[in-house]
Amino acid sequence: MSKPIIVISSGRINRGAAEGDLQRIVLGLNSEYVESVVQAGGAPVILPRHSNLEAVRDAVEMADGLILTGGGDIASITYEREPHPTMLGQDIVRDEAEIAATQIAIGRDIPVLGICRGLQLINVALGGTLMQDIASQIGSEIQHKTHSTAPGVVHTIDIEPASTLANLHNAIVLQVNSEHHQAIERLGDGLRVTARARDAVVEAIEFADGKPLLAVQYHPEDLAQNDPRFRLYFNWIVTKALEYKARKTVKTKPTNGHKIV
Repeated sequence: MSKPIIVISSGRINRGAAEGDLQRIVLGLNSEYVESVVQAGGAPVILPRHSNLEAVRDAVEMADGLILTGGGDIASITYEREPHPTMLGQDIVRDEAEIAATQIAIGRDIPVLGICRGLQLINVALGGTLMQDIASQIGSEIQHKTHSTAPGVVHTIDIEPASTLANLHNAIVLQVNSEHHQAIERLGDGLRVTARARDAVVEAIEFADGKPLLAVQYHPEDLAQNDPRFRLYFNWIVTKALEYKARKTVKTKPTNGHKIV
């Protein structure tokens, strides 16, 4: 069987320009996402941030798996809140594109992996809300926005037993990296919390009914090259994508000249 197609979301990057030069606007993502998918055996395809939701839909419908990547804050208007003074890097076009991509993937049972912003995006797409600034809203003693100069683990999470995440690591305690200042507030429909930091901030979510969705508040792609524990997330999405691809192939296999629908 050919490699499963893993569609990976991307964001808009505004590059500075010298006076008199045109500003270059590019779409992109950290290369670690692509490298991690390739090493896990998947075929990565980058999903551009775009306002044409039909194009987004068609791209996601060809996927065997979807990864929602990190990035700036989700615009609070998408979950009916006014913006907090600490909000950074909002992009309503990206938000709308990725919410559509998430809903399409979930509707078709396409496996989804959410990373940092991706976890928050999934929660919003399913009707949840976000705490817009951990430090000022709950006064946590844990630093979640660490601004680390090199990849490395910085705090501990406690994992729910019998969850996908616990099975992935064969453990219920894990040290992770951390680069976020927002977190889940009200949980989205159908989701369950499967890990928390020691200050109760949500660190992982899954579907309560076991559908193939895993989302974490940290960045396994930054650690995967040097720590095999964090390659497991990409192995998971590729394995689930292969299973989805096999089911899809069976559904479309010709029988007496006709497709099974």
